[in-house]
Amino acid sequence: PEKKGYGVAMILTTHSKYVDRHRTYSQADDLLDDGWTVDDLVYEQATALLSGGGVDSFMVGKRNNVPLQSVRLTPTSTVVGTVYSITIKAPGFASAETASYTVVALDTVATICDGLKIAIDLLTAGNGLSSANLLCTDGTTHLDLTPVAVTGKVFRYSAPNDALTFEDRTADPGIVADIAAIRATPGGDAWWALYCESNSKAEIVAAAATIETLEKALFYTSMDTNMKSTAYAPGGTGIAATLKGLSYNRTIGCYCSDQTKHAYLRVMSLGLPKDPGTESWKYLRPVGVSAEVLSTNEVTNLLSNNVNFIVDRADVTFAMPGVAASGEWIDTVRGNDWFINSLEVDVLTMFLNATSTLGKIPFTANGIALVKKTVLATC
Repeated sequence: PEKKGYGVAMILTTHSKYVDRHRTYSQADDLLDDGWTVDDLVYEQATALLSGGGVDSFMVGKRNNVPLQSVRLTPTSTVVGTVYSITIKAPGFASAETASYTVVALDTVATICDGLKIAIDLLTAGNGLSSANLLCTDGTTHLDLTPVAVTGKVFRYSAPNDALTFEDRTADPGIVADIAAIRATPGGDAWWALYCESNSKAEIVAAAATIETLEKALFYTSMDTNMKSTAYAPGGTGIAATLKGLSYNRTIGCYCSDQTKHAYLRVMSLGLPKDPGTESWKYLRPVGVSAEVLSTNEVTNLLSNNVNFIVDRADVTFAMPGVAASGEWIDTVRGNDWFINSLEVDVLTMFLNATSTLGKIPFTANGIALVKKTVLATC
């Protein structure tokens, strides 16, 4: 029997590069051999996962149930001079573009939506951001952005202005079925950490219910504004509040205002290579991502929702607080998983070896001592 790999991550993505439900790679550039480009989301995510230098390999799992991304932008202030901006990067394109609108006298939320929609519609086709690729629908009180076709590709956003709230409303097309199908294939269950290309509330909550029943963990990064704007309260409907309300030990969320940075994949690149039980996920110092600019109230709200984030203290950038949705420490969950699996494998190996050499382990003082010795060695 073999022990499971508690440093192995799988990125779950939609693609048409091959029919296999999963493949294993040792470096991001290996993805190029299978037809991806450096501007594809999975390449960006793999690069982030390998950024710490300690991850030896990773898996890519294939989603056959294709999501249609849908995000909502909601202006919340009519104060003259407020600048609303949203930066968008299209899948498969190298450059992002920013659409912005500045509030003028007599503006209402409706006219702000009108102005921001015009700015978004003027983004260029050369970067994959024309209205032929990204549909912006004006709902008077908000804007909805959706790819024109069900491609499964994910646009990346960043919205530095807190006055413009962001919500990923992508529906779950069947992520649980995809996870089950991948695990059912040979080698498809070799991962411990799961990270999805798309991190909407619907998809993450659905996947989390399955992961909670397994010796695995689900990681996600979200820029949904309600993670930082609203303190936890029972019955809360935001992604983080929902997961905390379910007391999930195996779902780990991170807030980041820039989806192109893949913040918690960079933290995972530092935590996963460490031996289970020896690491702390608080104070890990990821590269390639800046600290969030947060108010004291926003920090309090993130902590109340058991959400991880990147901070800067004394000119040092690091992740905190290192917890799952329930508030349990990530290292405790991973360490417990490793210990249970190691104990099971070690004891089973002892009995298998004894059967082939001794016939059996007798129910005597010597036999009990052998079992005890094996258990203590694992501890």
